[in-house]
Amino acid sequence: MNVFRSYLMGGGTSSLPYDVGDRVCSIGGDVAGWGLHCGVRKSDGEKVSVFKYERKGKSSAQNELADNFFKRVKTLRHPHTINYLDGVSSESEICVVTESVVTLEEFIKGMRNSESKEKIEMSIGWGMHCILQALTFVHESAKLVHGFITPESILVTRGGDWKLGGMFIIDHADAIGPGQLLRNNPMLMAAKYRSPERLQSKWGMMSDKNGDAFGTDIWSLGCVLFEAFNGPANDASEFLNVRQLPNQVQKVYKEMLSNTPMGRPSASKIHKSAGVQYLCRGNLFKCLTFLDEYQLKTDAERVPFLQGLTTQIDTFPSGTCCYKILPILRDGFKLVAPGGQPQAGGAKPQLSPITAMILDPFLKIGSKIDDPEEYKRIVVPTTIELFASNDRATRAALLQRLSDFVVHLDEKTLNSRVFSSIASGFSDTTPLLRELTVKSVVVLAPKLNSSNLNEVLLRHIVKLLKDVEPAIRTNTLICLNMIIEHLNEETRKKVILGSFPQAIRDPFVPARIAGLRGIASSLKYLEGDAPALANKVVPSLSMATVDPSPEVRAQAFQCINVAISRLKNMSDEQAVRQKKEEEESKRKELEMRQGKDIVTRRNSEDQQAPANTHSRTPSGGSGYLSAAAGMFSKSWGSGNKAGEEQEVNATPQPDPSAPPQHPAQVPRSGMNIRAQKPANNDGWGDDGGWGDDSTTADLLDMNDGNGWGDDDDLGLDIQPTIRKPSRPAGLSLAQKMPGNDEDFFGSSLSSGGKTAAG
Repeated sequence: MNVFRSYLMGGGTSSLPYDVGDRVCSIGGDVAGWGLHCGVRKSDGEKVSVFKYERKGKSSAQNELADNFFKRVKTLRHPHTINYLDGVSSESEICVVTESVVTLEEFIKGMRNSESKEKIEMSIGWGMHCILQALTFVHESAKLVHGFITPESILVTRGGDWKLGGMFIIDHADAIGPGQLLRNNPMLMAAKYRSPERLQSKWGMMSDKNGDAFGTDIWSLGCVLFEAFNGPANDASEFLNVRQLPNQVQKVYKEMLSNTPMGRPSASKIHKSAGVQYLCRGNLFKCLTFLDEYQLKTDAERVPFLQGLTTQIDTFPSGTCCYKILPILRDGFKLVAPGGQPQAGGAKPQLSPITAMILDPFLKIGSKIDDPEEYKRIVVPTTIELFASNDRATRAALLQRLSDFVVHLDEKTLNSRVFSSIASGFSDTTPLLRELTVKSVVVLAPKLNSSNLNEVLLRHIVKLLKDVEPAIRTNTLICLNMIIEHLNEETRKKVILGSFPQAIRDPFVPARIAGLRGIASSLKYLEGDAPALANKVVPSLSMATVDPSPEVRAQAFQCINVAISRLKNMSDEQAVRQKKEEEESKRKELEMRQGKDIVTRRNSEDQQAPANTHSRTPSGGSGYLSAAAGMFSKSWGSGNKAGEEQEVNATPQPDPSAPPQHPAQVPRSGMNIRAQKPANNDGWGDDGGWGDDSTTADLLDMNDGNGWGDDDDLGLDIQPTIRKPSRPAGLSLAQKMPGNDEDFFGSSLSSGGKTAAG
C-alpha cells in the first residue's frame, strides 16, 4: 500500500517494483476497456501479469466498472480467485499486478497443441474443482453474483490452477434482483453465455428471495465447460449438443443449463456431483489436493506421497509439474519442525529429515523446465543450499541426480559455489559417498576451470587410486580415462605415464584391466613421443603379459600390439625425416663449397691482376714483345720473299693416322680474345702473336678478361700502349696475318700495308 499511496501523491506506474511488458489481450472488450500485459518483478525476475486501464476517453459507466474491479480484486481473497500482488489507481489510469496468468481460452488452445487428450481432461477436472470452490465462496460466503463467467474472465496460472477474475459487475443481489452494475451492462458478456432470464431481463427471477440470484453464473459456467471440451461455440444452440461431452458429465451439465434458475444446482452441489467427481478422478487430482495441504501434513503422511510422486510425474501436464508441484516441494525442504510442521521463524534454518526423499521428484521435475532463466530462479538456489548440507543422504541423492541439473549451472556458479561442496565427498568416511563423488566428476569435468580440474581434482583422484576399497580404485581409473581429454597436456601426460601404469600392479583384477584400457585409449596423446612410449609404457605393458589373470593378459597383448605399431610408425616417419635432413645438409654443403671456390678463385685473380698489367701480354704465354721479336727474326730477318711466304703461310697439317678429334679438343690458332667468333689466319703464327700459351689458359683469359676490356670490371681494365711494329718491305697486302677483322693488330697492319704499298 505504500506504493499505492506514493502513486496517489504524484508517482507513476514506474514506481511499481515491476516492469510492465507488451499487451497480450483485452479483458472485457471495449465495454470494460482493460488490457492484460505481461510483466516481470524487478527484484527476482519472476513473471507476473499486469491489468491496465486508461481513464482517458472512457465513459463514466466504464470508469465505474474499472473502479469496481479494482475494489473487488483487492478484497475478495480466496485461493482460487485472482491473486492480487500490487496495484495503483489515479485520475489517469488503474494498474493491477497479479500472478502470471492467461485466459482460459488461450490455455486450452495451448494444451491441445502440446498435451494428450487424457492430460487435457485431467486439467479440466482440476480447473472445474478450482472454479466451483471459488464460486461457492462468492455465492455462499460473500453473497455476491459474479455476472461475468466466461473463458475470458476465468484465468489460468502457469501451474494449471483456474482462477476467478473479471470482477467488473460483481455485486450483491437483493429482493428485487441483481445489482445495477449487472443490469446496466448487458453487453459486457456475449449473448451465448447469458442465461435465458438474463436475456429476457426477468430480474425478478434473479432475486435472492429464493436463492435464485446465482443461477445465472451456473448457466454461464456450463457453457464454459462445454467449450473447454469442444472449443468455442458459434452460438447458444451448440450448447444443447450434450453428446460431445463425456457420458459421466452429461447429467450434471443438463442441470446446469436448466431453463429456470430454480432448476440449476448450486456450485457446492455441482462440486459434489458424480460428473465432476469423475473429472476429478486420477492421480493428478489426488496429488494436487495433497499438496494444497502439504504444510499441514506430518512426515509420516508425506513419505508415502513422495515415494509415489516420482513415478507419476510423467503422467501429469508439464506446466502443472513445473509451476505447481515444484514450488511446493521447494518450500518443503525447510519444513523441519517436530511433527513435520513449518519451522519457527526465529529458528536456525535446517533441512527436513525427509529432504532426500523430496529431492528426487524435485530434480526430476526441474529437468522439465525449458527456460534456463526459470530454472536458475526456481531450482539452482535451492540446489546450492542442499549441496552445503552435511546430511549424507541428501548429498548422495544430489550426486545421483547431478546430470539432471549440472547442465543448467553456469561455469562461474559451479566452480565458485558448488564444486567445493562436492569435492568434500572425496575424503568422506562413507565409501558410498566417495564412490558417488568419483562418478560425478564425469559430468563436472567439462565445466571445471583449469585450477579445479588439473590441480584440486587430480589431487583427490591420486589419493583415491590408493583407496582401501577396490571398487573405488577401479571406478577412479574409469573416471580418469573418461575425463582425460579435458586435462591439459602436462597433467594428461602424468596420468598416462604414471597413474595408468601404476594401476597394472593393483591387486584387484578389474583395476588392472581399467588401467590397461586407460593406456590403450590414451596412446593417441603420446603421438610423436617415442621415448616415453618405449621407455615407460611398453615396459609396464610387458609386465602385464605374464599376469595371472587371462583377461589382463589378453588386454595387455592387445594394448602392447597397438603401442608397438605406433612405435613402428613413428620410426618410419623419423627415417623419412632423417633422409630429407641428410639430403638437405648435403645440398647446403655443396652450395657452400661451390661458393667458397668461386670466392677463392676470384680473390686469387684479383690479386694477380695488378702484376699482369705490367708483365703479362694479352696471352697466357710469353710476353707480347718477346713473341713479336722472335717472329720477325724468323720471317723477315733473311730478307727472302719466298721464305717470308713460306713462313707466313705455314700451318700445321693434321696427321691422317691420328684419331679424329672433337672440335673442342683441336688447338685453336690466332688471337682468341673473343671465343664466339672464328679466328682468321693473319700470318702471326699459331698463337696469334700472343705467345705459346695453352688452350686452358686462353679460356681462362677469355672468361676473366685479363684486364683487356671484355669483362665488366672497367676499373681494372688496362689498355695496352704497345707501338705497332713496322711491316717489312715486300710484304703483300693479300697476305693477312692470323686474326679477324676486329683484331687490334689486324686493322693496324692492314692500314700500314696500304701505306707501304702506296
